[in-house]
Amino acid sequence: MAMPFLLAGEIPAAFAKLRLRASTNSMKRLVSYIGSTWIESTTFLPKDWAVHPHQQRPGGLATRPKPTSWGQSTLSVYSSLTDS
Repeated sequence: MAMPFLLAGEIPAAFAKLRLRASTNSMKRLVSYIGSTWIESTTFLPKDWAVHPHQQRPGGLATRPKPTSWGQSTLSVYSSLTDS
């Protein structure tokens, strides 16, 4: 399953959608086991086993933090090497 690759907060809802798709008895038993052991368990919380346990930053993962007012600049590595 690819559940660990979702954000931790999205795992229960995604699993609930998958649970509805279980059609055979063996799949229903497997989904029940995964749900009780990994999704709804108080021992193994999704935030503990998710690859991305933290929520996404408001600007997205590809955005970088803005420079602070105490002196950081947006000077690139290339321009700092050519200035010396």
